[in-house]
Amino acid sequence: MFVCVVSRPCAWVIGGKDRSKVADRRSVVVRHSARARGADPWSRLSMADKAVVEASVLAALKSPVVLDVRDPNEVAQGKGGPPDSVPGAVHVPLNMEGVPQSERATTPDEFVEKLKSAGVTLDKNTVYVTHCGAGGRGGKAAAILKELGYEAYNGGGPKHVAESLGL
Repeated sequence: MFVCVVSRPCAWVIGGKDRSKVADRRSVVVRHSARARGADPWSRLSMADKAVVEASVLAALKSPVVLDVRDPNEVAQGKGGPPDSVPGAVHVPLNMEGVPQSERATTPDEFVEKLKSAGVTLDKNTVYVTHCGAGGRGGKAAAILKELGYEAYNGGGPKHVAESLGL
């Protein structure tokens, strides 16, 4: 039997062969997911590890590598801007094939492979600033990098990053 507490305090995912059964006193239906199983790679990190960093912290960084983890359509639409994108940022979408993180969490290995494909060579002496449209996926990407031992900050959206870094 598998029992796991999920986001709502009164909901538990229960099951043996069928892990989609849900029992709670409000009859809330919660789909069993990687997050419910605890497979979420950043679930062990606190909210502070995923929070958008203050402008003063970003401004003090020396030559950070900026990683834009938005999906291509969000970049094209300028989500989180202006600016539409941060000058010099490397575009590395966090989502796998456009599927939201809530449906399919990107693993650390998958994210590292995406970084390599985008031409990013991870270096323990380099500081990374991640961003998406507002900070959700940016926080997840920063948390993955932190978990792997890199110095990384969630910059929130492109406007906050560009303004904070003076770009």
